[in-house]
Amino acid sequence: DIVEDLLKLGCDPNLSRPALSTLKCNDKAQGLKLLQLLVKYGLNVNNLFESFGNKDQLFTVLDRAVDPDHIAYLKSQGAKHASELVGEERALHKGMTANPKQVESAPKSESVASSDLAQVWEWFAKNIGPVEAKSHAEIVPNGPQITIHAIKPAGKRKHLTLFTVGMSNASMTLPAGETDYAFGEIYVELPGDWDWENMTDPKLNWPMLWMGKMAQHVHNEQTWLGGQVTLIANDEPPQPLAPNTKFTTIMLVADKKFQRTDGQPVYFYRMMPLYTEERELEIKQDLPTLFRALDKGKVPFIIDIHRKNVGLR
Repeated sequence: DIVEDLLKLGCDPNLSRPALSTLKCNDKAQGLKLLQLLVKYGLNVNNLFESFGNKDQLFTVLDRAVDPDHIAYLKSQGAKHASELVGEERALHKGMTANPKQVESAPKSESVASSDLAQVWEWFAKNIGPVEAKSHAEIVPNGPQITIHAIKPAGKRKHLTLFTVGMSNASMTLPAGETDYAFGEIYVELPGDWDWENMTDPKLNWPMLWMGKMAQHVHNEQTWLGGQVTLIANDEPPQPLAPNTKFTTIMLVADKKFQRTDGQPVYFYRMMPLYTEERELEIKQDLPTLFRALDKGKVPFIIDIHRKNVGLR
């Protein structure tokens, strides 16, 4: 009951190794029930685990299962052995188009292990959900190739997730003395019915345009995103990001990360829009003051263009 309550409250069954723990229950029937609960709330039965930190020795929960009931259930959910998964190719969008508004289908797949960018795609597919075959792709002369991918709502996940691939292909230019936050990508969570494929309507396309713009900016201007948190205003004085909202500023918060096979950490910057008055809280006071106001106002991570302005007194 406690496990189910925690899962209902949003605990992620893909963090750490809860699936393996279910195999160790003295009561095998109870262990199976716990495993079924984890699957019900989004467990990826094909998560790959390292054996004592050895990246060359991978295994899945199916590899560790001994009880026949566990094995039968896992196979019914599509579970595979690590040897099967390692040999499979993962889909990764590699083709680019000179038209930033064009939406195209992903071309041939490439093995995840062969590309640092492929590991970004795979992280989102593994930890958030299936990635759509379509994507927004653009080529900017002398700039990095940035592709925006989508993960649509499914099951208990009611929101749309968009993320960039391409920004972490090269290190950002860090100030002297800084060693962290060299590699990053940008993601955003939008309402589930957001028409992310529409790149012509300014009421809808601004999240995608800003994601691409900021991902290009750090490399074109040889700069970085400022560490864990950065605020970027739309002009000065700040102007609305879109005609249907009074948001004027983008806040980027590095709230997720993973380590690539080359040992480099890649930070995922959550994109959140702010009102001018909220930006001024950070400028006139400090970042903790802004975060306390956002927390007190229960500002959601999923973008709501009609949310209240917590910077107004």
